[in-house]
Amino acid sequence: MKFENTITADSIVSKIDRRAESFRKEEAKASAAGRHFRADMAAAYARQLERLSDDIRAEIAAHNEAAEDMTQEIAGAA
Repeated sequence: MKFENTITADSIVSKIDRRAESFRKEEAKASAAGRHFRADMAAAYARQLERLSDDIRAEIAAHNEAAEDMTQEIAGAA
């Protein structure tokens, strides 16, 4: 029996990942144009979003693992 209420990281963080990518592109453009402060700020935003994405993936993995454990306990008790 598979626990049907699991969630995937991809469905939640794909938008965050796309936004981080856009900041990385902005960083490259700003750096090429000599706008170093703007490039640094874009890089900082991208890093924050990447960390957020990683944190969410870790939380979801923990949730899914706990859900699987619960499913096995329920199956064992039945």
